[in-house]
Amino acid sequence: MYRSANCGKNDFKQTLETTIGGTYLIPTLQIGITGRYHLLNNYIYYDTLSAPQQSATPLSILQFIVQKDFKVWNFHLDNIIAFQNASEDFIRLPQIYGKHSFYYEGNWFKVLNVKLGFDLRYNDAYFADYYNPVSGQFQLQNQRQVDFYPAIDAFFTMRVTKFRAFVKFENLTNAFLTEDFFYQTAYYAYPPAALRIGFKWRLVD
Repeated sequence: MYRSANCGKNDFKQTLETTIGGTYLIPTLQIGITGRYHLLNNYIYYDTLSAPQQSATPLSILQFIVQKDFKVWNFHLDNIIAFQNASEDFIRLPQIYGKHSFYYEGNWFKVLNVKLGFDLRYNDAYFADYYNPVSGQFQLQNQRQVDFYPAIDAFFTMRVTKFRAFVKFENLTNAFLTEDFFYQTAYYAYPPAALRIGFKWRLVD
């Protein structure tokens, strides 16, 4: 959940990244626990004045992720909750984020695989980066906090042999939170709602 800025023509040192992680699985309980530690040296970022900077202090990011799935007949509830923390303020991350999917999955007419359900995504409030269209980079900002927002998407997918199709209604939350907007980047709100339709058909064996 982090990104490195492009150093452009500045005489910066190369950013070095080291990641250590591991996952512990409990198949009988369908639980997965993952821990990751990221260490970045010479990290490059854009400050609040849109000026590129390189940190002389090593940056560390600690992540703890828990995944737990439930299934009753053809109904599924997949859950991911993550906790993370950065050692320095010049990289902005939500401390908590999660994704939950509740859906029905089954075979209709013995040949048609379908999924029908909802996705829920959220994170706690934090000062997300701002995208500066002049520099074409994300930069730090301290004026606009991205608030907690439970983003809900409804979806339907189908697959039969080589044909796949989906319908997705994004940001269903806006139907009952009409005064709020969904932000993942400061000052750039998602559309109130959007309908996406797609399909894929392989015509070769």
